[in-house]
Amino acid sequence: MISILDVIYAAIKKFKVCVPDSKHYFNLPEDYNTPSFLYNIVFNKASRKTKYVKDVSLDLQIILFSNKDELGKEDYEGKIQIAEQLRSFLDTFILQVGDRYLKFDYSFGEADEQLTINMNFKFKDGVINLEESYELMQHLYINREEV
Repeated sequence: MISILDVIYAAIKKFKVCVPDSKHYFNLPEDYNTPSFLYNIVFNKASRKTKYVKDVSLDLQIILFSNKDELGKEDYEGKIQIAEQLRSFLDTFILQVGDRYLKFDYSFGEADEQLTINMNFKFKDGVINLEESYELMQHLYINREEV
């Protein structure tokens, strides 16, 4: 099964290859360095298809915080250059997550004068076996020790 964090960490790995000096955040600190990427989950939906399979839809919004120009405004040319660097990965339309390859669509946008990259994933995944779940609920684990 694929978790949302698995998808985000795989995307971060690819973004670091495209923009090696970038920083990556889930919560942007006040003293962030540029260029920085902030990762947000916009939408996540799962629907059961069969006893063992579910359809998953995941939309990620990644916000670029780029360098500022001499007037203190976002450097527009710098944003476009980073967008072009990211295309080497984004134009593959595939992200490897563990032993799986997930297809995605993407688009660029802007929010509060920041460049955004929107990635939309749709994939099939396994459903937790209920019998195994009930068995696991019979035991209490704290710090990986059964209590």
